[in-house]
Amino acid sequence: MVLLLGCTATQKNNAITVVDAKAEQAKALGYYTVQPQETVYFIAWRLNMDYHDLAAYNNLTKPYKLKVGQRLVLSVSKLKRVEIERQAQVRWAHTIPIKAWLWPVQGQVIDKFSNSTNGIDILAPRGTPVRAAAAGQVVYSGAGIRGYGNLVIIEHNAEYMTAYAYNDQILVPEGHYVQAGQTIAMVGSTGKNKVMLHFELRKAGKAIDPLKYLS
Repeated sequence: MVLLLGCTATQKNNAITVVDAKAEQAKALGYYTVQPQETVYFIAWRLNMDYHDLAAYNNLTKPYKLKVGQRLVLSVSKLKRVEIERQAQVRWAHTIPIKAWLWPVQGQVIDKFSNSTNGIDILAPRGTPVRAAAAGQVVYSGAGIRGYGNLVIIEHNAEYMTAYAYNDQILVPEGHYVQAGQTIAMVGSTGKNKVMLHFELRKAGKAIDPLKYLS
């Protein structure tokens, strides 16, 4: 039963793979039950979804207010999905492109992107400044997912989001707008493992390889 409530982390070589059992259970059931302090942005990131889709599936509009215990459906009819995809094409067509993605911290990449890690791990001394890879709005700032420590998620435009995990300190609140290169946190650790930053880049809700974008 414990696995259904949180996350488990396993380590193979240097790689850390986090299995979010609550998210996996939600996908199997077809719905997600909202917990205290959770937001649409946070839940969508947790489920590896585009938050626009999650909001549309549940007829939510900004500011996407949720209630504890509320059930969010994770799939819709084919007809509604076609309309959502059409809206997404229009939205991304008007997305301001990111000219450059900055390294969030300088250090050695000890674990590269895979379908199990969803991002990269970068070694750096504890307390090293963690910087925003591009300008955007902080849509999550907290420690709501066990296995990720203090986590910051930034929405950069209608298409891209980044996540910064295992921080020792978080320096920006939810709703705050940050500039590219601005310090948003300080490097921490996973608890039992190395002091490092876990960094993820999401495109339309799906994890992609940051090393193909960072400059």
